[in-house]
Order: sequence, then C-alpha cells, then structure tokens
Amino acid sequence: MKLSVFLFFSFLISISCSVETSDSRSVDIEAETIAKAEKVVESIKLLVIPDRRWNLTELAGKMPDVEGTYDFRQDIQLAIDSLAALGGGVLYFSHPDRKDFVKQILTYRIKGPIHLRSNIQLSFDTNLKLFFEFDPTAYMLPGGTLRRFEGTTIFSFSPLFYAFNEKNIALVFEDGHGVPARIDGDGMKWQAWENEVNKRRKEQGLPRSKNYVRKVNNQDVPLKDRRFTDIAMDAFRPDMISFFMCENILVDGLQLENSPFWVVHPIFSKNLTFRNISFDAPVYNNDGFDPESSKNILIENVMFNNHDDNVAIKAGRDKEGRDGVDVAGTVLEDIESEYIVDGRLGGPSENIVIRNSVFRGHHGVAIGSEMSGDVRNVYAHDNVAPQRIYSLLYLKSSRKRGGTIENVYMTNTKANRVESLVTLVPNYDGDTKSPHIPTFKNVFLSNTEVKKANHGIRIKGWSEQPLENILIEHCSIDSVENEEPMDISNVLNLNLSHVLIEGQLLNEVINKMDTTDNPRKVK
Repeated sequence: MKLSVFLFFSFLISISCSVETSDSRSVDIEAETIAKAEKVVESIKLLVIPDRRWNLTELAGKMPDVEGTYDFRQDIQLAIDSLAALGGGVLYFSHPDRKDFVKQILTYRIKGPIHLRSNIQLSFDTNLKLFFEFDPTAYMLPGGTLRRFEGTTIFSFSPLFYAFNEKNIALVFEDGHGVPARIDGDGMKWQAWENEVNKRRKEQGLPRSKNYVRKVNNQDVPLKDRRFTDIAMDAFRPDMISFFMCENILVDGLQLENSPFWVVHPIFSKNLTFRNISFDAPVYNNDGFDPESSKNILIENVMFNNHDDNVAIKAGRDKEGRDGVDVAGTVLEDIESEYIVDGRLGGPSENIVIRNSVFRGHHGVAIGSEMSGDVRNVYAHDNVAPQRIYSLLYLKSSRKRGGTIENVYMTNTKANRVESLVTLVPNYDGDTKSPHIPTFKNVFLSNTEVKKANHGIRIKGWSEQPLENILIEHCSIDSVENEEPMDISNVLNLNLSHVLIEGQLLNEVINKMDTTDNPRKVK
C-alpha cells in the first residue's frame, strides 16, 4: 500500500486545530514511540525460503475456474508436505491468463484446512480467490486441532490456514499490483451453523459452547481433557489464519474476507510481519488481528473493514491466562518453549507495532478483554480512521481476568468520527465480585485529532485498583455529543497536557478516587 494513499486519507480528515510541536515533552513522546517501535521492527528476523519453486496447477493437472469446480485441497497439502521434505520452497498459485489485461477472478476451491510447514512460501498470482468451502466435517481432524478459543486452549476445529511449531512461513501476493489474491472463509455459513448448534444445545438444557469452555478454563481442566470434537454439539468456529508456537512469519499483500471467526490469530509465536493487507470481514467476531501470548509483531499498511475490532491484542483468559494450563499427556509435553514453564502453557503478549494503517470497524487498537497473562509494549503510530469507528484506543478487561496492561503508546493518529478518543475500562462485563482486578498503567496518547466524538475520554478504574500514570497530550476533539466530554473515575496521575475539547484547552493532572464503584458494564 503506497504512502500516497495514507497521505490522501490524512488530508481528507485533517483537522484545523494546530498542534504545538515546540513543547519538548510532546516531541519526546512522539520520538519515543517511533524509536521503540523501530527497535521492535529491527528485532524481527527476515525469512529465508529455499530457492525451489513448484507450480500448483502443473502438479495438480487442473486449473482454477470461475465456479471453483475442482477441490485443490489434497493437491495443496501434498505439495506443501513434499516441498517441506526437501527442505522447503515456494508453491505458486498461478492464473492461466496472467498476461491478459482483462482477467476473470478464478477460484481455487479448498474443502478443508491447509496445514503449513517450515520453510514454505505460498505465492499467489493476481485475480485469484482461495475459497475455503464450509463443511464442519472437513475441518475436524482426528483428535481435534490444538488452538485457542477466546483465550482458552482446546482441541477442536482446525483453522483454515494453520501451522504448529513451525518456522519460516510466508503467504504473499506475488504480483505486487493489480487485484490482490483473496482468501474467502465462507464465514456466513459458519455463523449460521454456530447458531444452529447452540439452539440444539439449548433445547437439551446445555449452556452455549463458549460458556462451557470458560468453565473448563476456570476449573483448571488439563489440556489433554479439553477435546471438543463433536461436530453436532461443539460450536467452535475456526480462525482463518492461525500460527501456534511458530516463528518467522510473513503475510503480505492479501485480501482476507468472510472469515469463520477471528481472521489472523498468532498464538505463542514470535517474529511476525503482517503488511499490505486488506479486510472485508462482515461476520460476527471478525477481528482483524488477534496476536495472543505472542511477541515481536509488526502490523503495517493495512486497510481494515471488520465487523469487530481491527487489532485486538490478547494474552489468555481468566485462570488459564494467569496460571497457564497443564500440558501433560499432549503434543506439547516434550516441546521446549519459553511459553511452557513447569509443565504449564501461558505467557504475555509484548512488543507489538501497528502503523500506517486505516481503521474501519469497531475499535482501532484494542487490548483485551482476554489479557490475563499480561500485555505490554504496544506502539501504534501514523494511523487514520476516515469513517466512523468506536474507540481509537480501547483497553478492556474484567475482575475475572487479573493481569496487567502496561506501556501502551499511540501517536500521530487522525479520526473523523468516534465513540470516544480513548476508553480504558477494567469493568468490561459489569462483574463486581470477582477478586482478580486487572492493572492498567503507563498509557501514553499524543498528537491525536478527532473531529467528532460521542463520549470524548472515558477512564474508569476500580477503587481497589485505580488506573495509574496516563498521559494524554496534544490531542483534540472538535465536538462531543455527550454533555460530559470526560467520564473519569479511580485514576492516579492522569496528565492532560495541551488537550483541546470543543475549544477548551485543558492542562491539568487529575487524581480522582470514588468511594463507590460504578458497576455498570462499559463497552
């Protein structure tokens, strides 16, 4: 995605309020954000794929067509496994009319998951669609596939593209211009299927699938006993792209659409680059990126269009997120990993960069609500939101979670219409009794401009655990619809510096404690 595109969007939503750049503190925060982000980017290792190239259509003896007549799944998996056995290489998805100026979009139909291997690159020609056809039986492999579902580790349906304990993997649009390759997950049918399964469970007096799994989490059931493989009763929609305990990953130049569940979901992985991606993801729960218990991640040059959060950073849920899950008797038992300590699997998300992207959907950058294993060192800069979204920055959690969110930076951001500039709420679900109050601290927001907001700034901690050290500086909101532009409680050291709300300049340090917590759910 060219820089000119982002400059154009910035021009479209530019705001008349000037930012005082002479203030040394403002320059420091901006420079600190970008410098720390660049340090993360420099730590991400470059992929090296062996110089071996196979053409999928030549191997399969079949060509894609408009209707997606032929199922390429077995041919793709066989080619990947064979390439991996030789040490790796590139599997090329070609368009037979590549040299023609006018090309139809041709479909590689795939009925079932593709499991990726180390040292493999899948390269896609222009005007192609990979259509992962809905069929729950095809995605339920024997014994289930190891994954996380909303912060709980289970065995269940395989993601569409999946890798476990592999490294050096790339999914790239090779052409670099023209119509990018599209990956379609047939997600609307998965959504309807989940509704039918949960209706069946209700008729039998059973809780919804996800509610049952949350009980399994908090009861500390060992991982070996978390197998949810009943196609008729276990409604766990698969992610579109998931890397579990992998490293050195690149996804570049693709359009991702209609995912069954979360779209891109790395888990216990590191050294990940996601760039030049566009989303068309209208299905319920179609978050864009959900990095979970992973580190050293770059997300850049992305056009979001998601039913749910654009970036939603996770780190496990509740009991499992805080203490890990027992992996004895599973494939993880003999694996050495920084995420497995004393036989328990868990860990934080850290060192994540989001830059030069266009937000559209729910929240721009969200952290939580599954963040019990801690999230730290998140750097977002030079992003825009030309159409309405919820919050630019949203930290959400619950007294059920525990864990800490710290060292979150956002700078050089422009938005047209938002629900709020920033929302920091550790009472996401309204729970007032659970003892695991999360910690939010060290949040820095600078050089951010909004034309119109419903609520302005919302920061609502708990009296037992107030939010700490929040800096909002050189930010502006032209107009706020709510009568109270700031909803603030239970916070220590909230520093508002050169904040302009409806023409009123705010320079103050707020320490505000409430003796009575507001238990209402804040979304």
